[in-house]
Amino acid sequence: MSVFNSLKELEDFLVEEKKRGKLLSEIYEAVQETPHLLERLYLMVTAGVVFVKAKEAGATEIMKDLIEMLKAVKNPMKGLFVRYYALKKLKDILPDKSTIYGGYLPSHHSNSNDSIIFLLQNLFEMNRLWIRMQHLSPRDKGRHRSDRKELSVVVGENLIRLSNLESVNIEVYQSFVLPRLLALIHNCKDPFSQQYLMDSIIQVFPYEYHVRTVNYLLETCAGLHNAVDTGTLFVSLMERLSISLSTESAELNKEVDIFGASKQFVDRAVKEQYEITPLTKLMELEVALLKMCVKCYPEKLEHVESILDDAFKLVQKQTKVDTDLLQIIYKLLASPLEGLALQTVSMKTFFALAEYLSNELKEKLARDLLLGLVKAHKKISSLETIEGVAILIKPLLQNYSKYELEEVQVNISKLIHMIDISNCEQEFVGLMKLKELFVRNDFMETAIPVMVWTLYKLARKASNSASKSQAFQLDLFETACSLCEALAAKRSEEAVNLLLQGVTSLDLIGVEGGISGKFMAKALSLYQSKSPKLSLIVTVIGSLERVKTFARGEREGFNKKVLKLCMELKAKEEQCKALLAYSHLICSKDDVFSTIIVGVECLYEERVRQEQRV
Repeated sequence: MSVFNSLKELEDFLVEEKKRGKLLSEIYEAVQETPHLLERLYLMVTAGVVFVKAKEAGATEIMKDLIEMLKAVKNPMKGLFVRYYALKKLKDILPDKSTIYGGYLPSHHSNSNDSIIFLLQNLFEMNRLWIRMQHLSPRDKGRHRSDRKELSVVVGENLIRLSNLESVNIEVYQSFVLPRLLALIHNCKDPFSQQYLMDSIIQVFPYEYHVRTVNYLLETCAGLHNAVDTGTLFVSLMERLSISLSTESAELNKEVDIFGASKQFVDRAVKEQYEITPLTKLMELEVALLKMCVKCYPEKLEHVESILDDAFKLVQKQTKVDTDLLQIIYKLLASPLEGLALQTVSMKTFFALAEYLSNELKEKLARDLLLGLVKAHKKISSLETIEGVAILIKPLLQNYSKYELEEVQVNISKLIHMIDISNCEQEFVGLMKLKELFVRNDFMETAIPVMVWTLYKLARKASNSASKSQAFQLDLFETACSLCEALAAKRSEEAVNLLLQGVTSLDLIGVEGGISGKFMAKALSLYQSKSPKLSLIVTVIGSLERVKTFARGEREGFNKKVLKLCMELKAKEEQCKALLAYSHLICSKDDVFSTIIVGVECLYEERVRQEQRV
C-alpha cells in the first residue's frame, strides 16, 4: 500500500509537469533508463498511465511494452506485486467498447481484443510465478503455502478485470476466453492453483455464462488433480446456477441440458470415489444438485425423485449413520421444501430418508415442511398428501418451544384451510387425521375453530354434490359439536359462537334429525355455565330468530330459556336491551295477538320466579 501511495504522488507530479509543458514522451523514455529493474518497471507503469490518460500515447502500445518488460522479473514475490500494480493502474484505461483510450500509432489500431490478450498473458505469467513460490525452499513449505493463500487475490485480479470488460460477452467468453482459461488450469498440474482458479472462474463470471458452458466446466473439474476438492467446486457451480435465474437464463435451460451434465458428473464421482471419499462429501453433491434442480427445473419432479432415490441407495449401504451424515440428509430433504413442499411429500423415498433423522432433526424438518406448505398456499387435494403431511409434522406437534408455539399454531390453522378434496368423504377422513394430532395439546385452541368452520364448509359442499347423504352430513355436524365441547373448557364464548354458526348452517342446508336443537341446547348450556354477557345473548337471539327448522315446542322451550338468561343480566340497562332484542322472537306477523300473549306469559312467569327467590 505504501508503494501505491508513493507512486500516486509521483503520478500527480507528472500531471503537473505536463501542464508546465513537459513532454510526457520524454519522461516515459527517461524512466526506462533507471538502472534497477524493479524500480524501472514501477516507474514505467506510472509514467505510461499518465502518458495514456493525457492522450499522447495509446493504451495498446503501453501494454505491449509492459507485458514484455515484466517478463524480466524472475523473483516470484516481486514479480507478482509489480504485475498486480500494473493491473490496478491500467484497469481504467484498458481498451474496451466504451473506453476513450486506444491506439494512436497508425500500425496499432487498438481494440478490446488487446485487453483480453494482455489480461490472459498476465494471468498465465502470474500463475507461473505463484506456483514457483511453493518450491522456493523445501524446509518452508508450510510458510510458502500460507503466503500463496494470501496472494491468491493478486492472481485472481486478472479474472476480475476480464469479467468487467464489456467486450467479453457470452460468445467471446465461450469461444475465446474460457478455452484458454481451462487449458491453463489443466496444464498447470498444481492442485492449489487449479482449485483457486476454477473457483474464481465460477464466482466472477456471470451465471448466464455458466449456463451455456456448464459442460466444459464439469469436464474440466473431472480431469483435475486428485488433491483438488472437486466437490466444493461443483457445489459452488450449482449455487451460481441456482441464483436469480432470469427469463433469458430460463430459455437457455431449454437449450442446454444442465441437469443431465450435472447428474452425469455426480454419478461419475460416486462411482469412482465411493471407496475413498467420505459419504458426507458425496451426499453434498446430491444436495447441491437437488437445490439447482428445484430452482432451474421446478416442473421436473422426476429429477427430484431421481436424486432422492440415488441418495437413499447411498445411505442404505451404511451400517452406521453418524451425526454429520444425518445433517446432510436433513439438508437434502429440506432443499425442495421451499418451492415443492406439496409435491415432495408424495415421494416414498422422502419418507424413507426422513426415518433416518434424529428426533431433533425430524422436528426441524417438520417446521420447514409446514412453512413451505403455507408459503406455497396451494390446495391439498388428495388424502395421501394429508396423511403424509400428518406423519411428517407429528414430531413438531409433540415437542416445541414456547417461543415458536404461536407461529406453529398459525401455520397449522392455515394448513387446515388449504385442504380441498373433490371427494367429500376423503376430505373428512383427512381432517380427522389432522384432528388426532392437536385435539389434546396446545394447538387445540387455535386449530379447533378452524376445523369446525372447515367442517361446516364441507357440509355445504356435500349438500351440493350429486351423491349427498344426510347421514354423512349428520356425521360432520356431530364431529363439529364434539369439537366445540372440547374447546368450551378453555374458550367457552368462542365455542358458543361456533355452535350458533352450526345452527345457522344446519338451517341453510336443511339437515333433519333434530340436530339443530342439539346444537342450540348445547350453546345455551355453555352460556349458562359462565357469567351472563349481553353481546353473546344478543347473538343467541339472532340465531333463534333466523333458524326456522326447530319444532314448535322446541322453539318455545328455547325462548323461555333465553328470557331467563335476559333477566339474569346484572345491569338493568343490559336487561332492557336484551328484552328489546328478545321481543323480536315473540312477534309473529301471522298472529301478533297470540305471540304477545305468549310473551306476556313468559315475562310474568319469570317475574314470579324472581320474587320467589327473593
